[in-house]
Amino acid sequence: MIKNYIEKANFEDTGFSYTLSLISGKHKMVILYCLMEFEVVRFNELKRYLKNVSDKTLSSDLKELEADRLIIRKEYPQIPQRWNTA
Repeated sequence: MIKNYIEKANFEDTGFSYTLSLISGKHKMVILYCLMEFEVVRFNELKRYLKNVSDKTLSSDLKELEADRLIIRKEYPQIPQRWNTA
């Protein structure tokens, strides 16, 4: 019964598809989890949590999440920068 419902369901008409498009990608869910768990996290700390991510990939994922307003970047007078959730 559930299988038939899922096969016939049109998830593109719901917010489900939109939400998945915002958080799709290999690292975005882990980034969001780290920010939820630790609130304010520096770039290099995130890189350590993600292990095998390049600077470019992490930076672009963070910029996409910020553009989608899922996270807020607050600049501290320090280097490296910190990121936190919305």
